[in-house]
Amino acid sequence: MLVAVAEWLIEKGKLTASACPIPIGEKTYLVHTEPIYPTGKRFRVPYRLSNGLMLDGHYWAPEAARHSRRLLQRFGVDPAGVLVAIDRSELSPA
Repeated sequence: MLVAVAEWLIEKGKLTASACPIPIGEKTYLVHTEPIYPTGKRFRVPYRLSNGLMLDGHYWAPEAARHSRRLLQRFGVDPAGVLVAIDRSELSPA
């Protein structure tokens, strides 16, 4: 979900390199131009977005949902007005 929200914000022209880094704490970034935290450590699970920005993707579902809401709010989008859908054809069978 977090990747889908970030990609949607990219499509809307909101999530750009000039908006980075996007902190989620004193020692961590959610999105940055490079997969490095402010402490100098590398992202735990770096994910390259379509525009080349790096998303830290190590969050489990509840955290990903919370960070998705915060990301939307940061760019002036009301999370209550956003529906995230998953294309099941892109999922691998278990």
